[in-house]
Amino acid sequence: MLETLRNPDNRYMRPRLFQVAAVIGLCVLIAMAAVHTLQPSDSLRDFATFVHAGRAYEDGLNPYVLYEEPDPASGIQPGTPRDTGSPNLNPPISIYPFTLMNGHNPVSVRNGLRVVSALIYAAVCIVLLKAYPWQRRPLVMLWLLAVAGFWYTLLLGQIYIPLFALGLGALLLIERGRNLLWAGLLVGLVVAIKPNFAIWPLFLLLAGQRKMALTSVAVAAAISLVPLLIEGPEIYSQWLDAARAYPRAAIAPNASMFGVATRLGIPEAGYVLAAGLIAAAALYTWRWRLTGREVSAWSVMLTLFLGPLTWVGYTLFMLPLLLSRPRWGGWEVAVAATMLVPAGLGWPAGEMRLAGIVMLSGLVLNDTLQARRVESEAPVKASAIAAVGEAA
Repeated sequence: MLETLRNPDNRYMRPRLFQVAAVIGLCVLIAMAAVHTLQPSDSLRDFATFVHAGRAYEDGLNPYVLYEEPDPASGIQPGTPRDTGSPNLNPPISIYPFTLMNGHNPVSVRNGLRVVSALIYAAVCIVLLKAYPWQRRPLVMLWLLAVAGFWYTLLLGQIYIPLFALGLGALLLIERGRNLLWAGLLVGLVVAIKPNFAIWPLFLLLAGQRKMALTSVAVAAAISLVPLLIEGPEIYSQWLDAARAYPRAAIAPNASMFGVATRLGIPEAGYVLAAGLIAAAALYTWRWRLTGREVSAWSVMLTLFLGPLTWVGYTLFMLPLLLSRPRWGGWEVAVAATMLVPAGLGWPAGEMRLAGIVMLSGLVLNDTLQARRVESEAPVKASAIAAVGEAA
């Protein structure tokens, strides 16, 4: 078994029986996800927190608190906080687009977001298959359609797909080493929308990628400054209070190491591990001056691994790192399998996705170590060749 996993030339896609079983399994997953996601429903799920945040802001209330619907007959007055539910945790800049939904049917807006997200995901898949042409196989295309992060985002009415499109644009520009100013701009947008990715520009700076790093910091800072200038520091205080009091970090869909540690009742271990890994990765990045692609891959995987919140939609960021690998052995197939785990599976879902994050992180780390080994051996080989030439 170990020998099978270690063999990079072992192609799991070749055996006909495996292909047939995989096609049937993927089609079943796609059908189940489509039926579950697209059935008519007035339940807004996560999208409801966006609606509540926009309404609360317009009413002059704290947009990071959920409020009861006013009901004079029951004695519920406007501005009565709700005891249940999870508030919006997106940064203050998100409040302004959320207010645009006020006065519109939330279900219709949610459905519109689903359509836009699906179209963006289709475009993203085309871009990925164009960027990595060796992956243009029917089985890979079916797998892309079955990925849980796609259906989870549509089901909840979340914004992960547009966010991933920005991140993918940055990763592809960095990988090709061109338009780095635009790459930095896209990284800055990702950080401004989801500050979880703040280590990305930090690591770019440590790696000596100053142009991208400073551009991304400037963009993220400029966007984040807007609500500070309009609302004052209180809006950020409200956001941080909501984040600290968030009660659902321990639920099963959270695939971060912090989420697992919290479920085990030892959240402190998650903080210690996060601090240690970030410090070690930062030191290695600074010492070896990793390439833009290497440091970006590290940043994405560390963000997913350490959290604090790694919902299923965030795993979409693994797609380019996995598809860019020219040969899929056992480890790559195992990572791909974890990305199919349905979000509603329950307790093992988060742990299975975390296993996929750990495996892909290991592959990324191994690639980086191999590249450094080749670089360190190059001068020795050059000296040896020169010595042979002189002797001849």
